[in-house]
Amino acid sequence: MPHDELIYRYTRASILVNTSVIEGMPNTFLEAAARACCLVSLHVNPDGIFDNARAGICACGSLDQLANIIHNLNKSPKRKKDLASKAYQFLRERHEIENIIPRFRKLLK
Repeated sequence: MPHDELIYRYTRASILVNTSVIEGMPNTFLEAAARACCLVSLHVNPDGIFDNARAGICACGSLDQLANIIHNLNKSPKRKKDLASKAYQFLRERHEIENIIPRFRKLLK
């Protein structure tokens, strides 16, 4: 699928579900978070962001738990909105250029 089509789909979605078994910080998480999607993952919890930053929910490999998470989020628009907001906040704090440059300068020194 062309990237522009993916971006359009993120703007219409409310939940991004990642089913990868092994992955670092997927671009899909960043792109979805930038468009206020809630992040849900079957296996992947990069650097513990779902635990530490509350930026989403990981089902720890359980398909039953994944289904329950999605079902419960769809029943609770407020919870879904709160998680999407935390994902967006995480993205801004860790990946926006104005927040990265000071850390990059420090590394170079």
